[in-house]
Amino acid sequence: MIAVETDQLSIGYRRRREVVVAAHLCLSLTDGELVCLIGPNGAGKSTLIRTLAGMQKPLSGRVLLRGHDISQLTPMALARMLSVVLTDRIDPGMLTAREVVALGRHPHTGWDARLTDRDQAVVEDAIATVDAAGLADRPFRDLSDGERQKIMIARALAQSPSLLILDEPTAFLDLPRRVEVMRVLRKLTSERGAAVLVSTHDLDLALRSADRLWLIHPSGAVTVGAPEDLVLNGSIDDAFCSVGAVFDAESATFTITPPDAASTVSLRGSDPIRLLWTKRALTRSGFQVSDADNAPVVVTVYQDNWAAVGCECAVYCSSLYDLMQTLRSWKF
Repeated sequence: MIAVETDQLSIGYRRRREVVVAAHLCLSLTDGELVCLIGPNGAGKSTLIRTLAGMQKPLSGRVLLRGHDISQLTPMALARMLSVVLTDRIDPGMLTAREVVALGRHPHTGWDARLTDRDQAVVEDAIATVDAAGLADRPFRDLSDGERQKIMIARALAQSPSLLILDEPTAFLDLPRRVEVMRVLRKLTSERGAAVLVSTHDLDLALRSADRLWLIHPSGAVTVGAPEDLVLNGSIDDAFCSVGAVFDAESATFTITPPDAASTVSLRGSDPIRLLWTKRALTRSGFQVSDADNAPVVVTVYQDNWAAVGCECAVYCSSLYDLMQTLRSWKF
């Protein structure tokens, strides 16, 4: 079932003049689906997120939440259907993590804001869903960034929304915490059938986690598809291409392209992992890696060291750092 869709949506700003960021967008997100919104800085990700969340009016077109035009929904009705997790840091004073999660039940409580037994059960279920039971009784302000993010996701779940929107949920987290947050979001879609939209700069995690990508280009166009489809048809490379960097479809990462006048090194070896990281080190250091046998320098990767042959000498190095230093000194 479709959780949210856009009908010829145009987004942007009305200031002294109308600034259109993207136009005529027809997008949809279904239950049980994790969609990652990606794109270069300034392409309009935050503008689209704010418009979908009802925080910013569209220039034209409509956003439909469960078939309802969000512009026609009351704030309370919208809060019961949509939950948003932003990057803004909050300070809830001395509230515990459980009490912060319980704030998510506000759209469902009466005028006195009392939580019923059912509300309490929803809060506990939200905490359990994000694997945060061990954090529940701790003061929110004492939690780490990663722990706070899990609690904020639990608070959003406590609203029992039809759609969960997160804007850069991994922005302040280290790699293990970023992976953990995306694991929780995948769990929400697969086990609870939630519809989740995540805006992120973390291209690697988006490629590994999303069911679909909404890729917004600097032109304002949005390409939609499975991560693998957008890699294979060149959309990722087209959207993020920049001078001196290219998207490597094999490793799913951006690599620095050596200058045209870069020295060429031939690379040999049988260990694929050591070959991969040696190639990365060579490319980062400004060398052009080739399979040709007539390169001025040949680097052979062994199990315990590296051999560099060229410039009328041969050198064995015990680390990639030493190898790079040696090659730079040869000036070939």
